[in-house]
This record gives sequence, C-alpha cells and structure tokens, in this order.
Amino acid sequence: MANFEIAEKPEFTREIRKFEVTDPGHADLFNAVIGPLLQNEVFLKSFADKLNETIIDTYQQATGYTDQEIAKLINGAPSTLDTLGEIATAMKANQDVVSALNQAIGTKANQAEMDSQLGTKLNKTGDASETSVAFSQASARANLASGEKLKVSLGKIMKWFADLANGAASTLLGANLTANRALVANASGKVAAAGVSSTELGYLSGVTSGIQGQLNSLNTGIAGAALKSKYGDTTIDVGRKAGTSVGTYSTAEGYLVTAAGLYGAHAEGCMTTSSGGYGAHAEGNSTTASGQSSHAGGHGTVASGYGQTSLGLFNISYGNTALLIIGNGSSSTRSNAFRVDQNGAAYGKAAYQSSGADYAEYFEWIDGNPDAEDRRGYFVALEGRKIRKATPDDTFILGIVSAHPVVVGNSDPDSWHQRFLKDDFGNFI
Repeated sequence: MANFEIAEKPEFTREIRKFEVTDPGHADLFNAVIGPLLQNEVFLKSFADKLNETIIDTYQQATGYTDQEIAKLINGAPSTLDTLGEIATAMKANQDVVSALNQAIGTKANQAEMDSQLGTKLNKTGDASETSVAFSQASARANLASGEKLKVSLGKIMKWFADLANGAASTLLGANLTANRALVANASGKVAAAGVSSTELGYLSGVTSGIQGQLNSLNTGIAGAALKSKYGDTTIDVGRKAGTSVGTYSTAEGYLVTAAGLYGAHAEGCMTTSSGGYGAHAEGNSTTASGQSSHAGGHGTVASGYGQTSLGLFNISYGNTALLIIGNGSSSTRSNAFRVDQNGAAYGKAAYQSSGADYAEYFEWIDGNPDAEDRRGYFVALEGRKIRKATPDDTFILGIVSAHPVVVGNSDPDSWHQRFLKDDFGNFI
C-alpha cells in the first residue's frame, strides 16, 4: 500500500471533483479527490503559521514604538512625577508657589527700563568709547596698578602729563637737535646731538662685544703669529684655516686647512685636514691624514691608518692594515692602483711590467761556491735542500741559474732567511 506524496510547497486547489451516483467505487477515483484535500490541508496549515508570525511581529513593533514614545514623554522624570495624574496633583499642591513667582517676576524692570538705566554705563560688548568717567588728578606720580578703578588710573595719567608739561619736557632739550646725529647728554645734563652721524653709527651693526677688546686681541694674534713663526712656538696659523683652532705644536698653512691633531700635525695646501697627530701630514687638495703619524698627498686621498701613506687620487683606505696606498679613483668612485700591507703583501690593479723575463728562486749551493764563480746559465739539480751543477746522469733538472729575473722567490734581503722556524710548506711556525 502506498502513501500520498505531499509537495514541499503545496498549492491550494479550489475545485475538487464531486462524487456522482453513477461513479464506480474505484481507488483511482478516491485518490483523485482525497489527494487535493490533503494538499489543501497542508497549505492552510502553513498559511496559518505565517499569519500568526506576522501578527506577533506587528504587535511587538507596535508595543516597542509605544514604549519608546512614552519614554520620550517621561524623559527621565522621577517616579513620583512620571504620570499625568501625578503631575496634576503636584501642580495643584504648589499653586501658592507659582502665584508668588509670577508676582515677583512682575515687579522686575523690563527691557526699556534696563536700557534707560544702563545708557551711560559700559555696554554689554565691553566698548567704553561712549562711557563718561568722572575723575580728578592724582596728588602724586604713581605707576598704574592692575585691578584698580578706571577713574584712579586716569587720575594718575593726568598727573604724569601735568608734571611733564610743567617742567620735565621744557628742561629736557637745550636747543633744537641737528638732524641725523646720535643723541648724548651734554655737560648740563640735557639731550644734545653728538658728532657721530647716523650713518657712522650704522657701522656698528652686528658688533656683539667691546670693539677695543677685539682690536687688542687681533693685535696680540698678529704679533703672536710672527713670534711663533720666528721661534717655533706651539702653533703656526698662516692663511685661512677651516678649523676653530690649531692643535698643540701643529702647523696650518694654505686655504681652508685644518691641523687639529696634537704634537706636530701639519696641514697645507687647499682644504686639507691633519687630525691624526704625532706628525700627521696632509698636503695637496682635499686630503685627510686622520691616522697617527700618517701622510696624505695628492687629491681627495685619505690616510686613516697608523703610519700609513696615501698618494694619488681618491684612494680606498684600509685602516691599520695598509702602509702604502696609491689611489686612482674619482670623487664619485674611490679606487686603488697599488697597495702594500703591513705583512709585506703587495696588491696591484694591473699586471706588473718589467724588463726581466724569468722567475727565479734562491737556493744554497751545496759546495758554498767558495771561489764566487759566475754560474749564470748553468743547469742545476737538487741534492737535498741545496743545488749543484747538473750532470748528464741527472734525471731531474731543477732549472737554470737566471741572470735577469723579473721575480725572485725565497728571498729575504732584509733579514737572515732562517731567522724564523717554518714548516714544510714555508709557513712561519
């Protein structure tokens, strides 16, 4: 047996077939009638639910609006006066107070009376141009004081003008003044024109200290420079220096030069700086010797390491690691052409050019070459760590004694080559 299927959203059927007497009693006939009836029942139930929700929402909106308007009407009134009945009772109970207030208000001055009484007083905007003040001259001169009455202040002012007119102004000047002259007090204590014109007085513009003191200091500086140049005293400053002072026992000479280092710093040329001290020397153009006992020469070079010498153009400084630097850079890109470090290593930017053509290495003769024989051009063989002349029986020829090498290895010209212990690879132990 099957059940009727109800649609998810059934539609209402207005016409349903009526049974006739002649209709056969068949299931299809009953199903055709009962099916629409069941669909209509589901539709009506759904419609009733939606209608009920609409009614509830409308009721809640209406009550919410009513509560809101009532709250506005009460507007925070106390609970004893938040109904019309309570307000009416309170007004009735206070009728005597209301009558007394109305009577008191009626006795106050109106706008016309107020304007009539205040017509000669200070207006509401604070404008006193039309205000009349009665005052009398003060008996003695006195300064104005904050907070005093206007008539008192005007009396003091009147006293000052009266005294000025009666004596002070008439005795201030002895005669008409000469135009464009400075003013001084003459022997009689009166204002008179000085011999200095206003133009001459303008020459003093910008002076911040005593002129005589400045002249004395300048004279001392000039005399001191001559003495220091002659006797080699602590500092010598010749030309125009850039720094505020010259270091102790230092020398600055040239244009915009600075010798700020101590003990023999020397700056010369154009815009050079010697700040390293202990004989640091900067020369040329825009060079800086900031390392102790350093030397910078050329253009734009920097010697920042101890005992370092930088020459050429706009070098790259390597601090205390380099002893000699030759720059070949520019103001925008610094560069080095040649550099020698403290460990003796040399660095060049291009190939080393020489008239020689051989690479040679020092070896000790096994016989010591006691007769100082000229052995250039001989083939040699290695025997232990020393060399000897090669023979036809030698299977390994070490090389030929060179007469004009370009590079000489294993050379220690400045000290004995066995002064320090070395490992098998020649590194110092």
